[in-house]
Amino acid sequence: MDKTESVYNTPSNNSVQGTAILGGSHVGKTMNLNGNITCDEDFTIQGKVTGDLKVGKTLVIGEQGEVDANMDAHTVIIIGNAKGNIKASHKVEIRSRGKFSGNIKSEVLVVEEGGILMADVNKETEAKS
Repeated sequence: MDKTESVYNTPSNNSVQGTAILGGSHVGKTMNLNGNITCDEDFTIQGKVTGDLKVGKTLVIGEQGEVDANMDAHTVIIIGNAKGNIKASHKVEIRSRGKFSGNIKSEVLVVEEGGILMADVNKETEAKS
């Protein structure tokens, strides 16, 4: 399995599979974190996280993940449960088993069939000069 392979069967992003994006950081399913997390790499959550998340690349909330947070990332992929505020500079994906409630600001929003979204959504656009 190379660095771009993953454990999740994700047709829209083949780089996300497994319990963590290989090469990134992750919160395991038995972990419970409360606080501020900042990282410049991919970050996968399989446990419970509450607080503020600032992720430089892709934030994945795994199938067993539960998040209640302000999330700021390039891309956010929700396979588990999340609530709060999302600001994604590129894209937010709610997968078929994913659930999200809160506010989303993103350039692109994808909700797979079966995904649950209860949110206010605003398109994030780059300022053009």
